[in-house]
Amino acid sequence: MHSPQDLLLRVERLERDNRRWKRSFLALGLLLLGATAAGFARPHQTPEEIVAKRFILQDASGEDVGLFGPDRNGNPHLTFRGEAGMALLGVTQPGLLIRHADGKRGSFLGLDGRGGSQLSLTGTEFTNGIKLVVQEEGTSGVYVLNDTGRERVSMEYLSNGNSQFTTRDDDGKVRGFFGHDAGGTSSLVLLDGGGVRRIGALVHPEEGSPDVPVFAVQDSQGRLRSELTLNLDDSATLRMFRQDGKPVFTAP
Repeated sequence: MHSPQDLLLRVERLERDNRRWKRSFLALGLLLLGATAAGFARPHQTPEEIVAKRFILQDASGEDVGLFGPDRNGNPHLTFRGEAGMALLGVTQPGLLIRHADGKRGSFLGLDGRGGSQLSLTGTEFTNGIKLVVQEEGTSGVYVLNDTGRERVSMEYLSNGNSQFTTRDDDGKVRGFFGHDAGGTSSLVLLDGGGVRRIGALVHPEEGSPDVPVFAVQDSQGRLRSELTLNLDDSATLRMFRQDGKPVFTAP
């Protein structure tokens, strides 16, 4: 049996041990609190690299309205969609495509299949509209397209120095032409539906040009029927021909 003195010493020892454990737990708690506070106080660090296959943007209802990722060929493209239409930026055919909600009206700005720069504005039939093209070799032009995508009117500057204005019918056949060649000669040609030149006019840039017809009319078989020629002495000669090509009238 323990004496009262032994019991008192044992109680004092237990109290000392208890105070030591309390101090240890308090120190550990302060250390953990400090580490947590340091973690919250540490400034946000931007990651140096993010690797992903696709990024999808959704609206408040969870609908997909944007996509950034590879297309079916593995090339990157960026797409946005909304009630009014869509916009696509890609590199398969490098450019920006904007399309109305009807899927037809829209525009394209980028490179065409031949590497030229192109701006296209399409109408309600998707194929009709206006196209502006600048080719790599220097040719540039503006083209008006019909509902089937055929050129009806074009205005071009060619890499050889010629400039021209051309009109076509619905079948794509040239019906009218006006232009200037690199030497400065102006010409006007009107053709029928069969592609035969019916009326033509020519103006030289300088005086003293050779005697050539400046205005001519042909029949549906392409036979010359009348011509007006300016001569070197500034006189004019009018000739008219029969179907067999023989002249029937000359003035003066």
